[in-house]
Amino acid sequence: MDQLEMFRRQLRKKPDEEIETDSPAVSEPVKVKKKVKDQGYSSIRLREDVLRKGRLLSVWLEANMGRKGVSLVQLFEEALDCLIETRYPKFQTALKGFKGKE
Repeated sequence: MDQLEMFRRQLRKKPDEEIETDSPAVSEPVKVKKKVKDQGYSSIRLREDVLRKGRLLSVWLEANMGRKGVSLVQLFEEALDCLIETRYPKFQTALKGFKGKE
């Protein structure tokens, strides 16, 4: 039985009915994968225009500066480093005092 036919049968069945299949029933329990938390990563939300600027900058860097495959993470890291060095140099010394993965 192909996948499309199986889907059609599921649509026609009543909530309490079992679906008949051509394949033998599997009696083994289904293993559920545990969610693994990303190590050291987090997610952020960006407005569409900001995300678009980042992508366009990545393309521009590749075309004009020869930097291939610059990710948004790399751009964000570089932008933070530049911001700290130029506008908030006092924070750079304070950052060394924080414990963490720096």
